[in-house]
Amino acid sequence: MNAKEDPIAMRRAFDAYWYGPIAAVRPYLLVRVFLALLAFDTWIVMVQHGGRYGIGGFNVAHFEILDLIQPTPTPAIYLGTLFLCGMLSMGMVLYTPTRFGLATVTATYTYSWSMSMLDSYQHHYLLSLMLLSITLMPIQRLEDVLPEPRVSKVQGTRSTRRAPLHIEAWGFVSVCCTSSIVYFYTAVTKMEPDWRAGNALRRLLSQHQNAFELQHGLGLSAEFFWPLMAASAIALQLVIGLAYVLAPLQDRCSNSPNLRWLHRTLPWFGVPALLFHAGVEAMELELGWFSYYMFALIAVAFLPARWLESTLRWSSFPYRFFRVSVVGATAQTSDKEPLVVDLAVSALSVGVTALLGAQLDLPGAGTASLLAALLVFFQAWIVRLSRDKRSRRNKRISTRALELSPVLAALFMFCAIWCSDVRFDYYRFVGGDLRRRGDLEASLDAYVKANRYAPRSCDALHDESLPPAKRRCDRRREAAAVARSIRTNNRLRAPLPGVQ
Repeated sequence: MNAKEDPIAMRRAFDAYWYGPIAAVRPYLLVRVFLALLAFDTWIVMVQHGGRYGIGGFNVAHFEILDLIQPTPTPAIYLGTLFLCGMLSMGMVLYTPTRFGLATVTATYTYSWSMSMLDSYQHHYLLSLMLLSITLMPIQRLEDVLPEPRVSKVQGTRSTRRAPLHIEAWGFVSVCCTSSIVYFYTAVTKMEPDWRAGNALRRLLSQHQNAFELQHGLGLSAEFFWPLMAASAIALQLVIGLAYVLAPLQDRCSNSPNLRWLHRTLPWFGVPALLFHAGVEAMELELGWFSYYMFALIAVAFLPARWLESTLRWSSFPYRFFRVSVVGATAQTSDKEPLVVDLAVSALSVGVTALLGAQLDLPGAGTASLLAALLVFFQAWIVRLSRDKRSRRNKRISTRALELSPVLAALFMFCAIWCSDVRFDYYRFVGGDLRRRGDLEASLDAYVKANRYAPRSCDALHDESLPPAKRRCDRRREAAAVARSIRTNNRLRAPLPGVQ
């Protein structure tokens, strides 16, 4: 091969890697699972510390341009952005994602962490890059991914045994390559002597007893255990980085006799990644839900496509039943159905969504729910008035499912926050911050709300005989202390008798 042919061969290899066939079930599941995790992540994990935003009218954004164009973030702005992002994400899980919806989710999530340096979790950068790649994936419906059962000519029976459908999905390859770059980079950064000696890892885990218990359980000395753990982390991350580079090739090797061994071996490459993140969770490192995102990516990228199709077929049965039986029954087939019925359904959907958001008693929840419902409302009417080739019944079923998606998303959000400690944590953090800054009356109001939403487990922790660490969720003591401080300050400010 001469020099002129080398660029052509490299370009063909590049195109074959990025635009080669991928099992359709992989990007389909990756989009849905990531959006579902993102919704609950924004509702349950990220909301808790929203009361810190806008304190003293001071803020520093992640990017300098945001400081020039955005208003000072407040709890309502921050929480409203999170609720809007979560509702749009869950709405697209329940309904077919759209390119505009995915772009909006990517933009709102990125803005939620970039508006202030108060959010300094590095994995949020990675999730924004992955969401950008997900935005560029093919838009798929469930019926596009699951093959229809075929009839066997020999026995006349229906069988679902067939090769998985393959598509071109360079966005999925982008997610794998992004993950590979991250693991290779983190492995290189650990090549420093301080890390290889185990000192950095020991300082990192100094507040977590699980690692020290593991050391004592294995009976190893600290001089041997910590360098071993540090070297294992580097080796695992190098292997994981290689695994994600090879992951897109799994579906292309099954038909090649020379590469069939790689098709059988690649699923095992997900085991190191699984062990690494399981160890991160066992060490109780504060990384939010990052490990859960990576668990989902490991399953989608490395499990055989047939397993993923079987899982999707059984898990999607409730959705298919609801779409056909409930949504299909509400979508009338008559051409003479009055327009007022569609308007009433749309208005009811918007109203119920806004009402569920307003009942959460958190800043920005009602506004974000109303905005999400209005966005879906306009999208549904664009679909209803468009001139596509679908039948009238299929269009009505599609638009009716789209109109109901914000109601279901708001219901998921309401149940997630109602059944968790989100509001309790939010208001107790607000109360503690206001108390430290001397705003006692506002602090008392926050503590009263925190006690209103305190979990039932706190009722058993009010025993004064218990150590303070066991009573840390009891905020009634703090509320009483703040109330006493307010009464004391009022007495000190009151004028003495006879003094003008």
